[in-house]
Amino acid sequence: MAEEGASGRLILYGGESPEGALLSDTWLWDGQTWSEHLQSKGPRIYWPMMTFDSARRQVVLIGSTIYDPTRGPSPTETWLWRSGSWQQVHPSTAPNSYGLDSSIADDGSISRVLLYADIPRGYGATHEMWSWDGQNWSSLPLPTIVYYAAPRWIAPGPNGGVLGLGKNWQTGDGKGGAVYEWTGHDWKALNATGMPAAVRAEGYDPVRHRLVVMGSLIGDVPDVAPPLDTTFTFDGRAWSATPLPAELRGRVNFALAWYGGGCALVLWGGMQGQGLTFLPPSAPYTETWYEDGTGWVNVAR
Repeated sequence: MAEEGASGRLILYGGESPEGALLSDTWLWDGQTWSEHLQSKGPRIYWPMMTFDSARRQVVLIGSTIYDPTRGPSPTETWLWRSGSWQQVHPSTAPNSYGLDSSIADDGSISRVLLYADIPRGYGATHEMWSWDGQNWSSLPLPTIVYYAAPRWIAPGPNGGVLGLGKNWQTGDGKGGAVYEWTGHDWKALNATGMPAAVRAEGYDPVRHRLVVMGSLIGDVPDVAPPLDTTFTFDGRAWSATPLPAELRGRVNFALAWYGGGCALVLWGGMQGQGLTFLPPSAPYTETWYEDGTGWVNVAR
């Protein structure tokens, strides 16, 4: 999910049906209602990632052409939202297929969109950094990182540039996380305690200059219901935490993005993460929530 910019609408792409089928739908939020955008030749991609490119004032969407990236490298597709519809572009260089732990963020300090790609390699993975300049994706040099010490998500930072969010592998107890700053060629660890170990989603609030993360201080454990989640905020120096409404605790696979039209972060959808593989998936949520610095408010069901 990302803000369109000019019209002040949010764009939501992808999703999953109640029966489990992956979707390639596009929906638009105007501040009051969601409406489906119908386009016969729109994107049909897996593991989509999107962000607003502030330098070029357009939304960038990238996705894999295969569902299972462990089968081997395959091309990605890049789409731009222009004049109210999706238009595919064909960069001469682009990342290959990537895994689930990949993320995208706008780096306004260098007028680029950055992609942090998790590349599956058998039972392990490597990481790649890519930069989008409006025409092509360029591979960025990334030094060798101990896999479990690498960031897992990237996001805009309050001080400009891009932050990396990851687990604190040094503690070995699954508690707490680590935050890094991207220097342009390496990750620099920041001395800021209180970073969540488990991240459900993140969004940047440009009005209040803070990164907002929904997550937990305790890392996810397979086949265990997610712990009670919290809203974490980072102002560039320290983390603070506030309780989540009961309706949002344990929720997974939701969309979170900044919406300037409401001067708030917007959360849509998701499902209750029960973590038990032998139970059927829970029914998906369809509410829309706002967070404007004073707490979460349900604005549409």
